[in-house]
Amino acid sequence: MNQGKKKTDNPLDVSRFFSFICFVVAPLMYVYLATNILSFDWDVESINIIMTILLIYGGFAPLAMAVIRRKIVSAYNKGKSKFKSPEDAWSKFSIMQVGVGSGNFAFGLLIYFLSGDIQKMLYFYPIGIVWAFFLWPTRNRYEDFINKIEEQWKVQLKVIS
Repeated sequence: MNQGKKKTDNPLDVSRFFSFICFVVAPLMYVYLATNILSFDWDVESINIIMTILLIYGGFAPLAMAVIRRKIVSAYNKGKSKFKSPEDAWSKFSIMQVGVGSGNFAFGLLIYFLSGDIQKMLYFYPIGIVWAFFLWPTRNRYEDFINKIEEQWKVQLKVIS
């Protein structure tokens, strides 16, 4: 793992800032919008169908991040990665992860705009909060990601030499 303080802290700090915006600021802004802006009135059946689809997607889509993480690590170690460094891979991966996880809050706002029912909007918030807990970038997650790439890289160097 790189020992330079600047290189290891910066990607994690950027990830944390982006996570804060997506998991804290945006949901609060959505509640503000929902309480201060008029909505459209769609028929209840259409809204319920859309809401069910979005609840299912929002509940399960972040699970795909584990597969994407494995693909990123594998591609990097096979020399097929488009990332400049393990830190660059982390930065891009964490942005994807947070974007997918925080989508639940935006889905709630969409449902509010369609239905005018803030209660339906708030069904998405517990899902978003749970995913925020599991996807929030921590030092351990960052180091684990970087170490997985570097461990695989060392194994491949031994095989080559």
